[in-house]
Amino acid sequence: MGKSKSRKCVSILLFCGWFVYAAANVGRMNYSASMVAIIESTGAQKDAAGLVASFFFFAYGAGQLVNGLLCKRYDSQIAVFSVLPVSAACNVAMTFCQTVDIMKYIWLVNGAAQSVLWSSLIRIQAEYLSDKEISKCIVLMSTTSVGGTFVAYGLSAFFVAACDWRYVFYAASVLLIAAAISWFFGIGYVKKNLGAEKFEKTDEAGVAQISPPSKRPLYVSLVFVAAFGIANGFVKDGITTWVPNLIKETFGLKTSFSIAIMLVLPFISFFGAFAARLIHRKLPNDITICGLLYAVAGVALALALLLYTKNVVLTVGLFSIVACAMAGINNTLVSAVPFVLRTVGPSGLYAGIIDAACYGGSMLASYLIGFVSDSAGWDGVILVILVLTAAVCALSLLFAVYWKRRMLPLVTGFRARYEAGDGAVLR
Repeated sequence: MGKSKSRKCVSILLFCGWFVYAAANVGRMNYSASMVAIIESTGAQKDAAGLVASFFFFAYGAGQLVNGLLCKRYDSQIAVFSVLPVSAACNVAMTFCQTVDIMKYIWLVNGAAQSVLWSSLIRIQAEYLSDKEISKCIVLMSTTSVGGTFVAYGLSAFFVAACDWRYVFYAASVLLIAAAISWFFGIGYVKKNLGAEKFEKTDEAGVAQISPPSKRPLYVSLVFVAAFGIANGFVKDGITTWVPNLIKETFGLKTSFSIAIMLVLPFISFFGAFAARLIHRKLPNDITICGLLYAVAGVALALALLLYTKNVVLTVGLFSIVACAMAGINNTLVSAVPFVLRTVGPSGLYAGIIDAACYGGSMLASYLIGFVSDSAGWDGVILVILVLTAAVCALSLLFAVYWKRRMLPLVTGFRARYEAGDGAVLR
């Protein structure tokens, strides 16, 4: 295949993966974005409304573990194409609900459907992309969560102000169907034109998987990375879900404005992933990067605990710093780390495990923060998040030493053996 056609296939693969996951984020974050309006419309308690998101995160996290194991056994093109319409149907079904009690079961199905996506995307990207292209892919895919959240909150603010919160779910369903169609035909083109190559014959695009003499460092690393992911999901989605309520209750703002003002968070979060990759150039230890970003978030949370009632701009600014740090950590954990570990096992499986851990934290945050806010106020909420962030910061900085001494040599050692011609390419 000519280089121009190969580059075209890579561009199509990157765009389709980005579009699918960005649309999926709109089709999951629109509930959190509209939750203030939904609480007002249905008269639900905050913990009950938060339980809807918890049902999604539970199904998504559990499904990630299953799909991480199974993604190598099914066709990613068909799997992704099949689940996106299911997610679209769930979004439409939400508009017919009169209470949050029914919504949680619909969102459970939505979470199960969307749990197919991430491990499938990582698997097909690891299969077709070279190391250089994967580096670009990590940065590009980091924008899907930020972009999807930005669109979800923007649409929610617009529809709540103009007509009704239900229309944000209709808009998400349209995006999901468009993403499904683009994926099916786009990946079909890529498989047709790159399928015969898949880089098996080139040492720049695939890396050999060679059974390590001991997998203990890998297992230990996965346990700690999963723990960091739980904390990341708790803080990241806890802030995204509940800060609009904090802003509305603290400053007495209109519902639509309290949602719209939250657009600052995903906008600033956009730079978090880029910051993480820039730091990586000077400090090639992903766990150390996570520790430093947890430290930044901890300082911002400490200031927020003292000052969040003083000024709405200051409050949003501090939580934006936290969101930015969490975006950098999330991108590092669910994108960079699985690609790093692809020399010692299936990257799709590792992506599924780590992303499942992140959404386990998100599940806990959606319910527990609503409960804590009802019982201890927003001071209690910020304090809980601050203590968790400080503890994980210390743990990650300590574990970074183990990652550097035991895990990174394992990964680079296998890469060196591959380049010397030892072992068969898995893909």
